[in-house]
Amino acid sequence: MMATKTQPFDLSAHLQTDENIREFLDIMLEENGAEGFEQALVHVAKAKGMANLLPAHSTLSQLPLSVIDQIIHALGLRLSVRLAS
Repeated sequence: MMATKTQPFDLSAHLQTDENIREFLDIMLEENGAEGFEQALVHVAKAKGMANLLPAHSTLSQLPLSVIDQIIHALGLRLSVRLAS
């Protein structure tokens, strides 16, 4: 029997369109709160080649909202508030 070769899954490789990225961030925030949004933003930054914008040894929750907003804008997105459905 031949052994199956596997590779680590890299989520950032699947974040290719701006709409796909927006939906991913929105869903992660909605379903997983701030922690999920932080994880998603790391994957998005990596996908866009912008991982250097993120802090190396801290979490995004330790950053001021203004810095997170700058990162979001550098990704071509913007933060917004909407009514809960």
